Parts: sequence; structure tokens; C-alpha cells
Amino acid sequence: MTSAVLVDIRDEVTCPICLELLTEPLSIDCGHSFCQACITGNSDKSLPNPEGRNSCPVCRTTYQPGNLRPNRHLAAIVKRLREVVLGPRKQIEVILCALHGEKLQLFCKEDGKLICWLCERSQEHHGHHTFLMEEVAKDYQLWFEVELEGKEMFQESLKKLKKEQQEAERLKALIREKRESWKGQVEPERHRIQNEFKQLRTILDREEQRELKKLEVEERRGLSLIEKAEGDLIHQSQSLKDLISDLEHRCQGSTIELLQDVSDVTKRSEFWTLRKPQALPTKLKSLFRAPDLKKMLRVFRELTDVQSYWVDVTLNPQTANLNLVLSKNRRQVRFVGAKLSEPTCLEEHYDCSVLGSQHFSSGKYYWEVDVTKKTAWILGVCSNPVEPMFSFNQYPSQQSAFSRYQPQSGYWVIGLQHKHEYRAYEDSNTSLLLSMTVPPRRIGVFLDYEAGTVSFYNVTNHGLPIYTFSKCTFGLEWTCQVNTVSYPEKAICPVCHELLKEPLSLGCGHSVCHACITMKKKNTVANPRGRSNCPVCGSRFSFESLQANNQHLADTVERLKEVKLNPDIGKKTDLCIDHGEKLLLFCKEDRKVICWVCERSREHRGHHTFLQEEAVKECQENLQKALKRLREEQKKAEELEANIKEDRISWKCQIQTERQRIQTGFNQLRRILEEEEQRELKRLGEEEQLILNSLAEAEAELAQQSHLVEELISDLERRFQWSATELLQDMSGILKWSQIWTLKKPKVVSKKLKKVFQAPDLSDMLQKFRERKLTAVRGYWVDFTFNPENLNLNLILSEDHRQVTPVAIWPFKCYNNGILGSKCFSSGKHYWEVDVSKKNAWTLGVYTRKRALKFDVRQGKNQPNVYHRYKPKNGYWVIGLRDGSKYSIFEDSSNCDPTVLTPFVAVPLHRVGVFLDCEEGVVSFFNVTNHGSPIYTFSRCCFSKPAYPYFNPWDCPAPMTLCLLNS
Repeated sequence: MTSAVLVDIRDEVTCPICLELLTEPLSIDCGHSFCQACITGNSDKSLPNPEGRNSCPVCRTTYQPGNLRPNRHLAAIVKRLREVVLGPRKQIEVILCALHGEKLQLFCKEDGKLICWLCERSQEHHGHHTFLMEEVAKDYQLWFEVELEGKEMFQESLKKLKKEQQEAERLKALIREKRESWKGQVEPERHRIQNEFKQLRTILDREEQRELKKLEVEERRGLSLIEKAEGDLIHQSQSLKDLISDLEHRCQGSTIELLQDVSDVTKRSEFWTLRKPQALPTKLKSLFRAPDLKKMLRVFRELTDVQSYWVDVTLNPQTANLNLVLSKNRRQVRFVGAKLSEPTCLEEHYDCSVLGSQHFSSGKYYWEVDVTKKTAWILGVCSNPVEPMFSFNQYPSQQSAFSRYQPQSGYWVIGLQHKHEYRAYEDSNTSLLLSMTVPPRRIGVFLDYEAGTVSFYNVTNHGLPIYTFSKCTFGLEWTCQVNTVSYPEKAICPVCHELLKEPLSLGCGHSVCHACITMKKKNTVANPRGRSNCPVCGSRFSFESLQANNQHLADTVERLKEVKLNPDIGKKTDLCIDHGEKLLLFCKEDRKVICWVCERSREHRGHHTFLQEEAVKECQENLQKALKRLREEQKKAEELEANIKEDRISWKCQIQTERQRIQTGFNQLRRILEEEEQRELKRLGEEEQLILNSLAEAEAELAQQSHLVEELISDLERRFQWSATELLQDMSGILKWSQIWTLKKPKVVSKKLKKVFQAPDLSDMLQKFRERKLTAVRGYWVDFTFNPENLNLNLILSEDHRQVTPVAIWPFKCYNNGILGSKCFSSGKHYWEVDVSKKNAWTLGVYTRKRALKFDVRQGKNQPNVYHRYKPKNGYWVIGLRDGSKYSIFEDSSNCDPTVLTPFVAVPLHRVGVFLDCEEGVVSFFNVTNHGSPIYTFSRCCFSKPAYPYFNPWDCPAPMTLCLLNS
């Protein structure tokens, strides 16, 4: 841009003749300068004076045409001026102030630009140092110094911008590289996902073939039994037909034929009985149940999601108890407590905690712990442990030692006790029982600090959630904790090597489980005086005599040998074979015709004999009775044959229906896999599109910045050719902009996929599903109804006796709404299911000691504890619900009220399964709503009398329903 000084300079270097900038300027004697073409052309047109001299067009001073001299200095100024002046219109617009229209004749030092006199007095330039343009550039030498300084500043800015331009090019190349790298990862991952799901579908195909093969084996087994029964029945029917035919032939034949060997025929008729076939298969042993593959995959996805927050945790030796030893890598801890000399030292061993070396105050973290060989442990998260880790006498008992594990004390932990009791330690007097379909050998712990949750996962069972503590309020920092719970040697039974249960102290001081010392004598040797030896030290002690288990022997029933019937009676004759006399007599004892000589022989001496005519009538009556009975047996045999044929058809229909159901179920599983595959591919495609879009945005932004820096560089290079005046005019504009301009780097884009697909171990999942106990116990399904005989006054049964509903009897309040099942069980295994989906209070299970339930109706009195009867020693093995959400398990206790355990129920119980094993003494409960997850198991149950299914709907008006098989 030009300045006010340029106006004066232009006036000085303008030709007075053509009024344009001088071209090849020539000076004359008076000092004025003109264009060479203008002055020479003027000299040719003008007339010289007599002396041969011409006059100056400006001042009229005469000069000699030969004295014209070139003015090189003025030519250089004109040349420089031409570089910045584009034309007269442009020049006039630039030299005037854009705001005030005045000439730009002042230079502002602070803003580094030319201003007019009104700008100097404005607020924008108030207090700034301003100078006249003539003072700033007193002579041309100073102008060139300013120009040089300006060019150096532009040179530095230009250098900086070129570096930024190179960086932009490098970043663009890097983005292109990332794009190619990303595409190189996505396509193989897409193929890998497709191959993994192809393998999963192959596993489903194999599983389907396994189920169909199992069904085929059961079909062949059933058909084999049916064919065997049918063949045996056909053989019996043929034998029966032959016997009936023989009887009919005798009745229609002669007297001799009737009476001859009638004893043999009569005996065969009397002893012949139709043997009914063994119980034929009318229902399939087990029906196919399709696993909840969606839930399995969802659980597996949740595990893989939290595993992405894996943190490497080691143990902190400074927090380890003296009874604990850490491995060299601090990843393993063992209990090595010394043997105890006194029982009072037990409390030393209940504090075996050790903390992790890491602590967390924000974020998400996940780690796993191997507890494969442990029979007791506690692990989880603790906040601000304030208790001294080496204190031995903090806890006077094991119960109080466990009592500290509560969220309100800063502990969010789960644990294992007594080898099989898994518990979650919440803020309550009793911990929550946890149900485990697969005992965890490896446990995952996930901490979400911001969300305030601590979650535990059964990694052994493909990441099935165990328990989650929510709304956790923690202190300054959290750390992981492992507690190795070990028990002293004196607390272990020397016989079963487990924790003492109902311990009995021997005279020598050793203790043994009551069951171990009373049930079997194989670990002790009894002498004739009824004394035995301690299994530990050998000291003698006395014990009560053991009652031998009476084994009921099954009575053996011998089958009568089937008599081969010979339809060919042979040639009959009226003469005795032995004596040739006529057969006119009938022997009552031997029931055959004889001659008079036979009557007097030793064989028939003393027998009662009659003439044939006298014996015929009685024989005919006996044969008719036998014939009538045999015909009835024949009718039964025909009915059995028809039933067997129906059973065969029914069996085949069941097999075909089950085969179609299996195929339909696996087709649904394949659709689930197809949906899961599409979901994974969609997730991968969305991640790919997101990254590619980010790269495209970054590349577009870099291209825009590159274009901008190119324009800045071009502008600087152009301004680099300007004069000092022009540089002064825009020192704060382009220079400041080029100095503060910095390349904005794009956001960092990951070179790797955010999440790599992990295929679940579907084969192991399906195997564990098959091994689930619910699938097995459902094979012992028993169908029964409620027993109306012991129905309480305020209970109403449905017509089919499968549903019971309580009704209020105002003003009475009933505390005993118990009702039994219609069947009782003394042996075997039995399973049933109960629908309690609409109820907010119920109790159910097994009851023994057959007696009528007494009505417990009290007016105006409150029952102190309506659950006081529910104890195994009272004959109740039950669980229940109260207040809509409080689940309870009723165990034995030392006082009149039962010990109430609180189970952890992940999914509310809508349908409960009950399994009774009389021989093993087990009553188990299953959450059918949650795919058969176990709720609780009563073991070592004593069923001294028949056991009945027990139900109590309480006063909740919703019905309680007995479920049908496959309903």
C-alpha cells in the first residue's frame, strides 16, 4: 500500500508535459526533468530562438538541446514508485484514510501503520507515539534502512510459515497412512468375525445333531421296549388261544376225551395268568430346552467390556499379616500360620487381610483373582482401611471378625465359607447367600469409581454376574483386598478333615463331628466292652451303641414254568394202554380215566374212583369255569395289544414332535447368532465410519489450513518486494497475523480398533447348560394337586385343585394358611414347580410328620412371630417371601425362632422349582424364572415319616398355582 509521502514523490517525478510518471527522464539546465520522448518531441515542435536555444515548458528558461542529460537517480525513484502504484484511481483511494478521508501523513509507532490527523486524536490511538512521515523517513537512506528492517521481519515470518506448511504436509501424509492402516485392520477383522460366527454355527449344528441323536437313541430304546412287550404279549396270546382251543375240544368231545388227562389241563388253566408288560415309555425322559443364547452372549459381552479396563494389581507386602507369605512377584498369597497351642489364640487367625499395592480415586478398573484351590476366602474393595493390619486381638470371635465386612465400614466384598456357602456382605446383620450354578474358580472384580459400583463376575462360568454393590459411598481412595480365611488345626475334624459340625469332645481332648463318630466305625476299633480308640491319639473312649441300618430285602417271586402245550393229543382209545381193559372209571385224585385193573393197582390204591357218567358233569363245570376265565384273559390280552399299538403310535408322534421342536429351537438359536453377527459387523462398520469421518474431517481441516498458510506465504513473498513506506503502512497487519498464526493439529485418532471381537466359548456354554441341575431334576417331575382335606377356612381351591387363593374372614386374622399336596413321598426323587408371580407373600417347600394342620385363628391378638414353626427340626424345609421383596430361608436355631437367612435373588422369583431326594436327604429350590439358578439346598434332612409338598399363601389375595409339566 502507498502513503501520503508517495503523493509528494509522485508530484516530483511526474512529467509536466504528459502528466505521467517520468519515462527515461532527462534534466535541463533549469533543473526540471521531462520524459525523453516528451522533451525531444517538444523541442521539435517549438521554434528555437536566434541563438538556437529552446525554452523550458515550465519556467521558460532557455536551454541548449545538446545539454539534455539523463537523470538516473530520478529514474530509479520512478522505477520503485511504479512497483507500488497500480494506477491513478487505486492510488487516490489508498493514500486517503478509510475512516476520515484525510491524507495519511502520520506514523503510529505502537500500531505500526500510517494514520491521518483525526485518527491520532481518536480513542484507538490515544497516548500512542506518532511522527510525521517526513520525520520518519528524512532522506532516502533512512527509507532504505526501514525497508531492510521490514524485510528481515517478513523473512522471519516467512520462514516460520514455511515450517508450518511442511508440518501440515507431514500431518496430511500421516492421516493418509492412518487411513490405509485402518482399512487394513477393519477388513481382516470383518472376515474374522464372519469366520468366528461360522464356527459358532458349526457348534450349533453339532449340538443339534447331538440332541437329535440322543432323541433317536431314546426312540430306539422305547420302540425296543414296546416291540419286546408286543412280542411277549403275542406269544402269551397264542399260548392262551391254544389252551382255550384244547378246552373247547374237550368240552365238545367224547367222555373219554373229556376225562383223559383232565388234571393236567385243569392245572394249566388254573395257573395260567396274563403277564402284563413292564411299564412302557409313554413320555420322553427329558425334553429339549433351548438355552437362552441371548442372555449368554449379553453376559459374555458385558465381561469383555469390563475386561477392557484391566489393571495390573499386585499385593502390598506392607499390609500383609504375619501369618501370610507373598510370592516374589507379589501376585500370590498363602497362609502359613503356626500351630496353635491354646484355643484362646484362635482370634489371631481371623485377620488375614492383605491389600493391593494400587489405589484408585477415579475411573474404571478391573482385575481377576484365582481361588481355585481355596475353601474359604474374601475379596473385593475396601476404602480407607483404618484398622492396624497386624492386630491380633481385635476380634474375639470369628463372627465378629466377619462383622466388619460391611459397606458402611468401607468394605464391598464377597466370600466363601464352609466350602460351599458364597455370601455378599451387605449392611445387615446377616450376609446375603449367593447362588452359584458353577463354583467360581476365577473371579473378576470391576470398580466404577464415578458410578459408585463394585461388581463381581464368575469368569469360570463365562462372566456370569455374581453380585453388584451399588450407590457406594467411598472415602479418599479405594484399593483391592484379598482375605485368605484359614482355620486352625483344632477346628478341623480328624475323620472327615472338614470344619467340625456338632462337635463331640473325646476324653483325650480331641473333637470329632457327631456324624463322623456315630454313623460309621471304620475309623475306630471297638473292643468287647464297647470302648473304642480316638482316631488321632489312640486313647480309649466309650460311645453309644450304633443302630444298624435295616435294609429291606425285596421278596423274590418265582414265575411258574410255562407249560408247553401240545395241541396234538394223539390217538385216543377206550382201552387202557397198560391192561387193555375198558376205561370206565374216573380217579378223583389223579383226575383221569382208568380201568378196573388200574383201580386195584398200587398207584390208585385208596383213591376215590367214580363211574365216568358221574364225573363228567363236574369236569364239564370246572372246564367251563376255566374256559370263561381264560376268555377274559384273552380279552385283556387283546386290549393290551391294542394299547401297545396306541403306545407305539403315541411314542412315534412324541418323537416326531420333539424332533421338530429341537430343529425349531436350533433355528431360533441360529437366528440369534445371525443377529449377533450383524450387530458385531454393524458395530465394526460404525466404528470404521466414525474413524474415517474423523480422518476426513482432519484432512479437510489440514487442507484448509494449508491453503491459508500458502496464501500467507504468497502475501509475504509479494510484500517482500514492497518499499519501506508500504511496509510501514501494514506492519501490524500481515506481520502480526503471520507471527501468531499456528498450525492447528488434528485430534488424535487411534491406529487400532477400539474393541476386537472375542468369540464366546459356545461349546462350553452349552455343556454347562446341559449340566445345570434344573435340566436333570426336571426328569423327576411329579404331578399332584392341593389336598382339599386339610383346607383352611380362609382358603379357596380352583375346580382342578391346582390353584389356591386366600380370602379374608373379617374380623378374624389367620396366621396359618398352610395346605399340603395331595401326594406324599417316602422314597425316590421328586420335582415340582409353583407359580408365585402375582404374590407378595408366600412360603413353600417340604413338610414331614403327617398330622392335621391346626387352625390358628386369633381375634384381637398379635402373633409375635408367625414363622416360629418353620425349622427343619420341626419338619419344615421351606423358603418364603414377605413384604413383596424380602426373601427368607428358614434354618434351625438354638432358640424357639428359626435362623432366617437372606438369599441374593438377582431375578425376582415368579416360578419356583422344588426338588426332593428322599434317599440323600436333600431339598433344593430353583429360580425357574432365572433359567434354573439355584436358590438354596437343605442337606442332611431326616425324613422319618412321609414327606408332603407344603404351601402357605398367607393373606396375599393373589393365587398360588401348581404348574403342569412343559407349561
